[in-house]
Amino acid sequence: MREAVTREVTHDFLVAVTHSVSEMPDPRERSTAAIRFYLRRAKSDPRWAWSMMNISASGQIFGAETHRQAEQTVREGVESGALPINSVELGRDLLLGSSLAALGSMLRGDMPDDYPEAVAGHILVSLGVPFEEARAIAHLPLPELKLPPQ
Repeated sequence: MREAVTREVTHDFLVAVTHSVSEMPDPRERSTAAIRFYLRRAKSDPRWAWSMMNISASGQIFGAETHRQAEQTVREGVESGALPINSVELGRDLLLGSSLAALGSMLRGDMPDDYPEAVAGHILVSLGVPFEEARAIAHLPLPELKLPPQ
């Protein structure tokens, strides 16, 4: 039952984000775009954001599907050398845990408009990307958020 509810809240958004970033060849760009999409949605849809907080409190952060997708993207970054971190699991946890903490901060306070970019950039830094490069990647234009063709 819990997994069905989690899927209902997370699946369509994850599919849209994954499809929207799929054309980006760099896993660092895909990661930061996904983080920004999630944090921007939290700002525009607090009810959804609170659901994500509650789902994450007693299960996998952002649900099992998102957890797997984040791990896959980090794995691609590690294997390609784009993310110089020695553990995919650590990278996944840094990405998801920091994103969840940022989502909570956005719900509880008035964060600056560029907070999603700041968070995404600093997550890249924690994954071994040099600061200026991470900052530039985190400020690239976002692709349009769209669902894949049915």
